[in-house]
Amino acid sequence: MSHLYMSEQKLLTYGAILIGGAALAWMVASLSGPGETSAPNPSLPSPPNDAQRTQFGGLLAVVDPNWIRETPSSSMRLAQFRLPSQDEEAEDAELAVFSGIGGSVQENLDRWFGQFKQPDGSDSKSKARVQTFNVGGMNTTIADLTGTFTGGGMPMSQPVEKPEFRLLAAIVEGTAEPYYFKLVGPRITVEHWAETFGRFIGTLRSDSR
Repeated sequence: MSHLYMSEQKLLTYGAILIGGAALAWMVASLSGPGETSAPNPSLPSPPNDAQRTQFGGLLAVVDPNWIRETPSSSMRLAQFRLPSQDEEAEDAELAVFSGIGGSVQENLDRWFGQFKQPDGSDSKSKARVQTFNVGGMNTTIADLTGTFTGGGMPMSQPVEKPEFRLLAAIVEGTAEPYYFKLVGPRITVEHWAETFGRFIGTLRSDSR
């Protein structure tokens, strides 16, 4: 059995993101299946009281100490982190945090999905996996998509062709403005940090709570 086939099977059967120490069932039968799935929406435990929290506008979260905070490359970004690759042949991944960028949850997801194309020519939206959870009393939509990354989405950005890239994103509602967490990088790098990203999202709490 080839390494590529084993990696594909691992992705197809990846059924949970660990959030705040709890396993959330994210039922994914196939990359070619429906983009919206139905899954339980469990209550999440609060992060430890002594955890070191970082502020993102009106949100607080516990950030993994292995993530490298960088100066945001755009004034639109509240924060930016580099998630180091564990493979010398792969790039690092980047996590960007936004707020107040306008548009509905679906419109922003569609825009991000549009930054990917599929090797078989199909619509990336049909390959994306989307699920909604309750995190800290806030409606949180998580999306997962793999394909060829074609650009950052800024009007003046240069087009790129980066195959085998992956998007993990979360959009958090329940504060004055929605917050957007967009993780993009080589599939192998994002896979390494996927569980950590899930735990990070699970620690999000409104600053007013």
